[in-house]
Amino acid sequence: MFSFRTTPLDEQEDIVLGSGKLAVLCNQAAWNPEKEEYLFETLYKKGNLVKVFYPEYGLFGENVTGDKAGKLDYSYLGMEGVSFIPIKCEDEYAPIDVKMLENVDALIVEYQDSGSRYDSFTNALAAAISATESSSQSSLARPSLIASL
Repeated sequence: MFSFRTTPLDEQEDIVLGSGKLAVLCNQAAWNPEKEEYLFETLYKKGNLVKVFYPEYGLFGENVTGDKAGKLDYSYLGMEGVSFIPIKCEDEYAPIDVKMLENVDALIVEYQDSGSRYDSFTNALAAAISATESSSQSSLARPSLIASL
């Protein structure tokens, strides 16, 4: 199942969001100014975040040259038990596939600022949608902030 939601994640009553094992595909734009934290931090505090998929240029855009590909370390975030996985649909990086979504009940896509990396994001998102369509996982995406202006 792939669905776009019209309410904030923490206001939704979906059972999988409350008690399921969650993964998120995001970058630095997953910041919530009201909570002053990233979406993955919010989900980690709830206790059901298991994986964070991020673009090959880094979760915070810190690898724009690509020279640290596959070597970024997010242990300083203190999120024990959460896997941080780079995503790219070519070269040595794996797209999101069914195997990567094992032990995941829902994939949340929080990816608003794609900028010049648009093609890379499109490939990663297409891979995510394809993987969830061929499995029992769900994908969720929040509404565009611009649409509310």
